[in-house]
Amino acid sequence: MPTVWHEATDNFEAWGHAARGYSLFQHNEKEDNEKARELFKSAIKIDPGYSTAWTYLAWTHWHDAWLGWSESPDESISQAIELAKKAQTLDDTQAEVHSVAYHCLCQGLFEGREKG
Repeated sequence: MPTVWHEATDNFEAWGHAARGYSLFQHNEKEDNEKARELFKSAIKIDPGYSTAWTYLAWTHWHDAWLGWSESPDESISQAIELAKKAQTLDDTQAEVHSVAYHCLCQGLFEGREKG
């Protein structure tokens, strides 16, 4: 199962927001990515320690840069990195948080930017 089901929250409401966000995120469409981002933010507002929500919030910013939806890909990558760092401080055992950080690093190197 995806890491949305990771035991990072005991709050069912926060989990519900993240689960709906993850479902939208998987569509890989700009509008759904924006809706997913808001749901991940809602999950974080309910449970600020919900590392999976932070991780997928980071992914939404990476998708903006990677798929050309962002007016400022550099800013989107920077936001993704900061959010991934926050998720790592909460739970560094999640594979997805390491994956998004790696993708951000590769995106920056591929496009001639240094991130970190």
